[in-house]
Amino acid sequence: MEREMEGFKKELIHQRKDNKTIKSYIRDVELFLQYIDNKPLSDIDYFDIEDYKTFLLQQGYKVTSINRKMVAINRFITYCGYKVEVRQEKVHMQNFLDNTLTTDEVQAMVDKAEELKDYRAKALILTLYYTGMRISECLSITVNNISKDYITILGKGKKFRNVLVPKKLKSVWNEYMDYRVDKSNKLFTGQKGAITRQCADLIIKKYARLAGVDVKKAHMHNLRHVFCKNLADNNVSIDVIAELAGHNSLDTSRIYTRKTKQELLNIIENL
Repeated sequence: MEREMEGFKKELIHQRKDNKTIKSYIRDVELFLQYIDNKPLSDIDYFDIEDYKTFLLQQGYKVTSINRKMVAINRFITYCGYKVEVRQEKVHMQNFLDNTLTTDEVQAMVDKAEELKDYRAKALILTLYYTGMRISECLSITVNNISKDYITILGKGKKFRNVLVPKKLKSVWNEYMDYRVDKSNKLFTGQKGAITRQCADLIIKKYARLAGVDVKKAHMHNLRHVFCKNLADNNVSIDVIAELAGHNSLDTSRIYTRKTKQELLNIIENL
């Protein structure tokens, strides 16, 4: 099966899937192959797939996570030249956004970073907040970009897109440059060079904790959520939100037109 796995990986690379997606697909397929205990792919049927889904549910996986695993498994089986019915489970979507950061919470994190004179943390948080960049996009910014009105970045799916840079963010970057460690051409650096996703995540969680913000909400992608939610709350059209956030589908952008759980609770409390 190693030969098939290697070929599958090369096929994903050829399809220009990003490294995170490729690693996720390979991991999901490997777990499935362990579960079926090296049963030949030619003998796998619908019931094997359903048994595996039941097993994952018993292990505590959410339906959305299981569906993502099914996509990887289906792609692998198809790549190997076999056809098995891999059915997605239906999910009843919430009609509200849950567990999102608020603008006040983001400001509290920024205030705490400023209080401690951690201008790198302040710049990182506000870059994600003002641009809606994914963290991989944010960490690709170089010092040559900081004076520009827009940055051309390689986004999800290996597609290039332009990200607009507001003047207030450029001001934050210029402030940070006086304290930046010059160990790389990347904007966000530390003593060992450009910072990693893990480092960025620790920075955001640190200032959430110091600002009294629920750390469970303090993840990098949630700042992107706030950016999109703010656009929606200011009546920016779905197609513009999609363009600014680099969404491939309007359905993704449409999520942010929903109210948060707290907003809905406030509405019914005031009835």
